[in-house]
Amino acid sequence: FFQAEDGIRDYKVTGVQTCALPILRALPEPRFRRGIRIPAWTLLLVAVLGILSGSQSLRDLERYS
Repeated sequence: FFQAEDGIRDYKVTGVQTCALPILRALPEPRFRRGIRIPAWTLLLVAVLGILSGSQSLRDLERYS
């Protein structure tokens, strides 16, 4: 596999266009600094994976996480 340092792969070589982690980590943190225990990109990743696994409600996402 060819993988650049920023996580973006050459789709012509591997068939994979991007890696999601660098994209999620680059998102700005919209919350105030005080009280943050889990980074926003981690919450988004868990939500996306939960939805892809079939979660259809917030309760399902809570069970998934």
